[in-house]
Amino acid sequence: MYSVPTPNALWHIDGNHKLTRYRFVVHCCVDGYSRVIVYATLTDNNRADTVLELFIKGVQEFGLPSRVRSDHGLENVGVAKYMLENRGLNRGSIITGSSVHNCRVERAHKDVYAGVLCHFSYMFSGMEVMGLLDRLNEVHLFTLDFVYIPRINRALQHFISQWNNHTVSSEDQLSPLQIFASGILENMHSGYSGVESILHPNEIPLYGFDPDGPIPLDDDDYQVSIPAVDVRLTPQQQHILEVSCHPLNDDGFASRQLRILLVDGINNSYLLEITAKSAKLGRSVETLEMVHNKVVQHPGRGGVPQLHLASHHSPQMKATQSFFVLR
Repeated sequence: MYSVPTPNALWHIDGNHKLTRYRFVVHCCVDGYSRVIVYATLTDNNRADTVLELFIKGVQEFGLPSRVRSDHGLENVGVAKYMLENRGLNRGSIITGSSVHNCRVERAHKDVYAGVLCHFSYMFSGMEVMGLLDRLNEVHLFTLDFVYIPRINRALQHFISQWNNHTVSSEDQLSPLQIFASGILENMHSGYSGVESILHPNEIPLYGFDPDGPIPLDDDDYQVSIPAVDVRLTPQQQHILEVSCHPLNDDGFASRQLRILLVDGINNSYLLEITAKSAKLGRSVETLEMVHNKVVQHPGRGGVPQLHLASHHSPQMKATQSFFVLR
């Protein structure tokens, strides 16, 4: 049976790799005692510095845990070093092992996927089937990052809020946040801040392991590398893009139309830049003639997706036009 003495006695961290085909990873952290989700954040990489940054933000909000359990992935090296520096050596400050032993966060992965990620996974798959998304095209991946990372993280934040405040039947209908708060108050003078006195060194490998817990979603392939998207914009272009085409604005098509317009615009911009460089014009490109007809997704009769041509006078086109003026 799973058992840890207090809140912050043990945190479980791991990455959810269900969207790695689109170069996305969701990094998760769960407090073992209360089941509070400390963070669940989607990023475009699996680097140790990213995981450490998220972990430190969690520490700032919930306090420093006594111990952390993780798998053997190299993305956890930064957190391991941080824990060893702040909690000490030879006490199990960082416990590594199989994903099977990381039961609390494995359960969180299932809930996060069912509550948030599956919706976007089905959407991206549908875009691939319709030819609107090519996973081998860097521009397609760049626009996917720009449009959907903020949208997915917004959905994840809503999920975390709901999860941390839902009632747990086995805990007298208390929510994870209530369990966390009451556990802190009940043990504030108990001397459990480090829980060294109750943990024998021989118990460390199985500390926080529930033999009846869920089976991991993924195999124990710990070294997951997410290549960076190879699309570079000037600071001015990036600023105009963020101001003119905010990814959280609703275009009526869950941002699919906005992403398609961005793909077309960036592709045409690149072609013009390359032409100017090859001709050695020696001057900046001042304007870009936008393509008048853009292919966008539009629901047809009976909800069946169809393709039609949108005029360059449409509001969506005007909203993105300023981005494609290169200076």
